[in-house]
Amino acid sequence: MEMITTKLTKKEDSDAKLLKDLKNLHLSPDYDLKKGDVDYDQYEKDCPSVCPVREMMVCAKCQHNIYRTFLSPCHLREFNCKYPNEKLELVNREPCMQSAPFLTNLNEAKGRLSEPTDEDSVLKFINCRDMGRLGN
Repeated sequence: MEMITTKLTKKEDSDAKLLKDLKNLHLSPDYDLKKGDVDYDQYEKDCPSVCPVREMMVCAKCQHNIYRTFLSPCHLREFNCKYPNEKLELVNREPCMQSAPFLTNLNEAKGRLSEPTDEDSVLKFINCRDMGRLGN
């Protein structure tokens, strides 16, 4: 019984330390943050040649029911222009389950862009709750 109590105490101590460390982290994105050289002319094009990284990845599906995650909607448009026969369709504004971001034969991302729609509201709620910032 003493061994079980010791294990629980160690786990509780570990959980308390983790919670303390999480409270010191600032996990929310900085909105309207523009880092590096974001080419807004390219970003707005239907067929961009270079795209910035965004906080929000997207999930797309081709006609063969293959799901691919892209770093941003801009990267999805770039892929559609490069491979028009794939006929990708936007499925979700989150990464696809069990899919790493698709980077093959796409130009390297240039800059970083964050917008208010990139926010993960569930993560924000959890962080606020754990830090005691929810109103009563």
